[in-house]
Amino acid sequence: MNLLIRQLLHHKLRTALAFASVLIATLFLVSVIGISNIIQERFVESLNKLSPSLFMVLPFKSSNVLMLEREAKTALVLQMFSKSDLQRISTLPSVKEAYPLIQLTLPVNEYQFSVTGIPAKGAPSVILGSVDLAQGRLYKKKDEVVLGALVAEELDVRPGDNININGKRVKVVGILERVGQSLINADNSIFADYELLREMVDIKSVPAIIGIARNTTQATQDILNYLDLKYHGDWYSVISGESISEQLRAMTDIVKWFFWFIAAVTVIVSLVVIWNAIYTNVLDNYKNIATLKVLGMTKKQVIALYVGQGLVLVGAALLISLPLALWLLSWEQLLGIYLLMVLGGILASYLPAKRASEIPPAEALRYG
Repeated sequence: MNLLIRQLLHHKLRTALAFASVLIATLFLVSVIGISNIIQERFVESLNKLSPSLFMVLPFKSSNVLMLEREAKTALVLQMFSKSDLQRISTLPSVKEAYPLIQLTLPVNEYQFSVTGIPAKGAPSVILGSVDLAQGRLYKKKDEVVLGALVAEELDVRPGDNININGKRVKVVGILERVGQSLINADNSIFADYELLREMVDIKSVPAIIGIARNTTQATQDILNYLDLKYHGDWYSVISGESISEQLRAMTDIVKWFFWFIAAVTVIVSLVVIWNAIYTNVLDNYKNIATLKVLGMTKKQVIALYVGQGLVLVGAALLISLPLALWLLSWEQLLGIYLLMVLGGILASYLPAKRASEIPPAEALRYG
């Protein structure tokens, strides 16, 4: 052990660089796994709030359901649905409930907010299927509204207060919990009875349709089949909580694989640095190794000497990174990463150690 430490300290800069490389790789790997855990937790939380059975039929093509709010504001609506469309969709076997939907950006007090109109009878299943009430209750009349969490904060109102929507005075009867990503954009919307908004803009047709599916995948296909057969167009789209979940999965997978790739490169580079440091130590101690072999050191002991140097570097890095690992990782992940780094350190140092063990003593004594 004394010889092992002496050789490492003999070339302090080289040892320091190798140690720093292993430490950075270990910390980065631990951080990547920790970030992946956080992303996974947030992802699961989002999925739990998305209500995958919720669907919307929109009068424009949506290419990215995660950008739905922006697309709804910029889309050119050339056609709307009819009441017979709503009635037919509501009777599809794969559809449990279907209601007319209208979404407008309207002046609210001195601000502009998205106002979503859903019939009062559909509010419990559609709204509460995606987000819970934090305060109050759902609307039951045309002059009652429910506010998303961020809207309530911006307006600084609570149940019982009155607000002015497009010149009409309405009463706030409920405030929703903050939910994050949702199909109905719950945090940033005001929810009111469908008839209130329809009267404001005097719309006879059905701007959009929202509902609950018995089988989301089948319902999406059934609705598209019906609309394609009737309209032969491409001006509509059907999206669901399930489709948002799929896009969220794709996004999180891309982020996780990107971090994993960077982590893998970092670990490989650190192992190459260990290999280079041990290999250079072998070259610098070529004559000393031969002398030790003449004095009785076996091949296994030579290998153990240089593999031990690699393990000291890795072990010190793992010890320093332990507090961060305990904070971010599960025990299974911690043991897996540490075992991976130890095995990598053994492999990286074994190759030059093997060469050191094969130095012919007589030839090495004539070296230099």
